[in-house]
Amino acid sequence: MPGQGRSSVLTLSNITKTYPSGLLALDHVDLTIEAGSFTSIVGPSGCGKSTLLRMIAGLDEPTAGTIQGRPDDVGLVFQDATLMPWADVEANVHLPLRLAGVKRKDAAPRIAEALALVGLTEFARAYPRALSGGMKMRVAIARALVTRPRLLLMDEPFAALDEITRNRLNDDLLRLWRDQKFTTVFITHSVFESVYLSTDIAVMTPRPGRVMALHRIGGPAVRDGRFRADPAYLDGCRAVSHDLELALRAPA
Repeated sequence: MPGQGRSSVLTLSNITKTYPSGLLALDHVDLTIEAGSFTSIVGPSGCGKSTLLRMIAGLDEPTAGTIQGRPDDVGLVFQDATLMPWADVEANVHLPLRLAGVKRKDAAPRIAEALALVGLTEFARAYPRALSGGMKMRVAIARALVTRPRLLLMDEPFAALDEITRNRLNDDLLRLWRDQKFTTVFITHSVFESVYLSTDIAVMTPRPGRVMALHRIGGPAVRDGRFRADPAYLDGCRAVSHDLELALRAPA
């Protein structure tokens, strides 16, 4: 996998998040995300995974702690595609550039490039109502990639999709990550998905969320369906599953 001899790109130190209600969501989270890595964060519902991702994106602030090394060019993909139903695919992908003041005419080459990356060139003038769930998520990924980010943040983007579509998008995402060489932070509940995709996995405890364990996943430089029978994949699934079970039993 890419990332040999990687240097640190993002460092989370002592991240704590307490809401005004007094709810402690995250407690002293430390995590280093290396340049070029694909880092998945797994943990039970409510453990603060999405909160942590929002803080990495700069959409929320920690109560305590620091986030260092966040690049200016960050792409974000949510669990729902959140497309504008009144706009065609091209206009949806244009949105981040439009907000940055780039006119659609000037943005056309970048939009075409992003749509080509996700295999939707022929659907540029289609509307969301005509797209399948998997295609809508491809549009959301293209929208995140159109700014050519160095850091791509993804919050359970494939959770609502059927297994066949999810596996296909997993493979497409790995191809994009290899080719475009961006750093990825990926939230998922699925141990199997995290091990298939990732170079690194952080396992979190139930709320208040803490990083309980870190795993480095080995395997071939180019992964496909055969990787699911690879000893590195099977060992990774066992190790992450074991630590997730320990995390669920960890005292608050």
